[in-house]
Amino acid sequence: MRFFVAVAVVALSASAAAEATLGSVPFDPLDMSKDPAAGKDIEAVSIKDAITAAEHPAHLTKRGQPGGVYVCQNRGWVGPCQWIYIPGKCVNLTGKWYRNLSAVGPDRRTQCWIYYDYWCKRPFYAFSHPGEGDLSWLPGGHNIDNQAYSIWCKINGH
Repeated sequence: MRFFVAVAVVALSASAAAEATLGSVPFDPLDMSKDPAAGKDIEAVSIKDAITAAEHPAHLTKRGQPGGVYVCQNRGWVGPCQWIYIPGKCVNLTGKWYRNLSAVGPDRRTQCWIYYDYWCKRPFYAFSHPGEGDLSWLPGGHNIDNQAYSIWCKINGH
């Protein structure tokens, strides 16, 4: 029995370590080759439409699944917060979300990019699960707190 518990702990530790290496990645704003939305027809929706889609009963069972992202207006995952699920679409942040993101947490197997402009133009940071709870202090000393105009997420491998 102890052997199986030890194997399970080692397997979970290895999985967590592999996922932890993803984290967040700063963009070189001149290197558009890393921008997943570049050169694609962008279908943009408002944050209101993204929230409505995420709250639709058909999506409630998928909450926390690849393609979703949890965002908060305050550092440390303090509300108001919202989960949105629109993989492969640009979400323009409007209303109370306009330039008001302080925490971004993509679901497992999801990568999200935040942009300095509407329509997912000018990427400046990428996030993987578990994301960052404080956008004012990112690796390399980057501060992108309350600067996002839009967000685009994709399921890894798609």
